[in-house]
Order: sequence, then C-alpha cells, then structure tokens
Amino acid sequence: MTQPGANAAARAGSPGATQLPAWPSMALRIVGAIAGGYAVTALAVAACSAALAHAGMARSEAVALCAMLGFVVYLVLALWAFAVRSVVRLWLALVAGAALLALLWWAVA
Repeated sequence: MTQPGANAAARAGSPGATQLPAWPSMALRIVGAIAGGYAVTALAVAACSAALAHAGMARSEAVALCAMLGFVVYLVLALWAFAVRSVVRLWLALVAGAALLALLWWAVA
C-alpha cells in the first residue's frame, strides 16, 4: 500500500525534484513577470531601435515602432511567466534574454 503523498515529486513532472512552497514560487513569478519582463522589454526596445537606426531607418520612426512592439513583448513575457513550468527556467530565460539583448544593444550602438 502506498502513501497518498508518496509520488508527489513524480506527479510534479520531474522525479526527485524539490519544489518551492506555493507562495515563494508565486512571488518569484510575479517579480519575474513585472520586473524581469520590464527589464527584458526595455532592452529589446533599445536594441531594436538602435539596430533599425543603424540599418538606415529614421531614428524617430525606429523608436516609435520598437516602443509599440514593446507592449506586445511585455504582454507575452508576463503571460509566459505564469505558463512556464519551472521558476528556475523563467529566471534563466529572463537573465539570458537580458544579457543577449544588452550585448546586441552594445554591439549596435
């Protein structure tokens, strides 16, 4: 006879994985969605604007276009923050995305 909670790790998706309690996990997702999404979106807008201006588009038009696209990027990141399975995967993706966008911005500007 097995215990009712004996296979909690297996039901969670990865055998042997330890999970955070519900409230720290949700708090990290909220912070990731708001602050991490904002940071990645701001870097995406800056990198996109610099790249389009470098490619020959008028700087004002490049900034306006990328700023409008930034709203969509922020929405997608905020929704994805709550859809992703792992909080660790969320934060790794946010940090990696921010690092890549910062590198692109630095390379173009």
